[in-house]
Amino acid sequence: MSRFLRFCAFLSVLFFTTNVFAAGYSCPTYKKYTSCNAGYWLNGTEPGNSCDSCPTNWTSNAGATAQSQCYRKIVLNKNGGSGTLSGTDVTDTGGTANATIKCYYGTSCSFPTASELTQSGYRRYAGWSTSPANSSSASRSFSITSTAATVTYYAARRPIYTITLDNQSATSAGTSAVYEV
Repeated sequence: MSRFLRFCAFLSVLFFTTNVFAAGYSCPTYKKYTSCNAGYWLNGTEPGNSCDSCPTNWTSNAGATAQSQCYRKIVLNKNGGSGTLSGTDVTDTGGTANATIKCYYGTSCSFPTASELTQSGYRRYAGWSTSPANSSSASRSFSITSTAATVTYYAARRPIYTITLDNQSATSAGTSAVYEV
């Protein structure tokens, strides 16, 4: 008989824990949660509240009280540039290696300026783009809600073109000139 009771207790614990952590967990209407585990956020403060899971590929620290406290690391691709990016929640080892920034769900995430990077033959803009070739839509502030496994932004850049004007050995006033555009 005691084996049977232990087995029933085991099944109830197994059933409870697998359902609790599958998609968030809710309190009965007469109880309330005061804190949630990492990866969850507290939805409500009244009895019957719940701990809802952060969106796919997002996480949170234990004790999060709003979905906007869910965060993820965004990859900052230097797009051939070299240097060290700095700023709030930025992790960078320097050189040409990618950096990361911690962004919070649904809130504006301010990226560091890409003009800190250098690359021969290119001029850097201050912004970032979702495409390595697109510098025209560069920005430094994004509201990120993507659930993709990896989200990458690229340092915006444009080539430097050198124009040389030659006076063709004219005898009148004028000399050759070089312009960078």
